[in-house]
Amino acid sequence: MQLRTYLLPYVGRLWEEGAAIHATSAISPEVFLKLWTLSEPRIVADFILFDEAQESDGVMLSVLGRQRHAQIIYVGDPYWKIYEWRGAVNAMAQIDAPECAPTESFRFGATCAAACRCQNRDEIFCVPFVGTFCTAAPGHHRSVQPSAL
Repeated sequence: MQLRTYLLPYVGRLWEEGAAIHATSAISPEVFLKLWTLSEPRIVADFILFDEAQESDGVMLSVLGRQRHAQIIYVGDPYWKIYEWRGAVNAMAQIDAPECAPTESFRFGATCAAACRCQNRDEIFCVPFVGTFCTAAPGHHRSVQPSAL
């Protein structure tokens, strides 16, 4: 007997118990997400901003793919993936949309920005890139233009 044939009744029972409205056992966020997806939700919005899209999985991509009434803006970095272990895919490679490279970051200063220019794997980042991080005052950022480097 194959393992999946043996486990199927137990997995089915576990799913039924977890998906029941008055379930006594804990339900994982993934089960909630799957149940929501199966309900074929319509997100009532004119546009949807989906941040960290590179960490998405097929379930969320399918939900967003059905939102034909809304403009969807995917934000993500295909080189920053830490959730592959839970089913995340490189969603950025599966999305058919125009790409825009970042031109400014508040996370680091001018020196790091200068080092980042044209150092990425793709040439899409060969654009004027400015670091605006400033330690002078918490919460205050100042721009340093590339010409000042």
